Amino acid sequence: MISAASGSVTGSTAVVVNSPVPVSLVVTPATASILIGAQQQFTATLSYSDGSSVNVSATVAWSSLNYSIASVTTSGLAGGTTSGSTAIQATWGGNVFTAQGSITVSAPLPNTWYVSPAGNDANNCLSSSAPCQTIAQAESLSAAG
Repeated sequence: MISAASGSVTGSTAVVVNSPVPVSLVVTPATASILIGAQQQFTATLSYSDGSSVNVSATVAWSSLNYSIASVTTSGLAGGTTSGSTAIQATWGGNVFTAQGSITVSAPLPNTWYVSPAGNDANNCLSSSAPCQTIAQAESLSAAG
C-alpha cells in the first residue's frame, strides 16, 4: 500500500508486484557434430518475462530421441554411439517447457588407407580386401574427409 498526504488531502493505493514468470526454454548448442565415442555438453536456459535468464541444465530432464545414435546423461552430456542424427531434448517443470538441440554423430576417418597394384580406384581403400590401385586415389579420399 502506498499512501501520500499534502495538507488535508490524503490518498492511498495498492501496488501489486508480480514476480517474473518463465516464458521459454532454449537448448544450446542448437546443432552439434561429434565422432562416435566423443561427447558434447548441452545446456538448457530458462528465460523469464522480465528478460532475465538462468541456466537450468541441472534441473531439466534430459533425453535422447534415439539412444542408439546418442545417449545423454542427467547433466546434458551427450555421447555418440553410432552414425546418424537425433535430437537431444530438455524438459522443464514436468512438461511445461520442452526444447531440443540436434546432434549428428559420424564415424571417425580411418588412419590407414590400403593401396595395391592389384587394387581398384573405385574401392573405398579401407581394407586389404578392397584396396585402391593408386596412392593418389587414397590421398584424394583422405583429403575429402
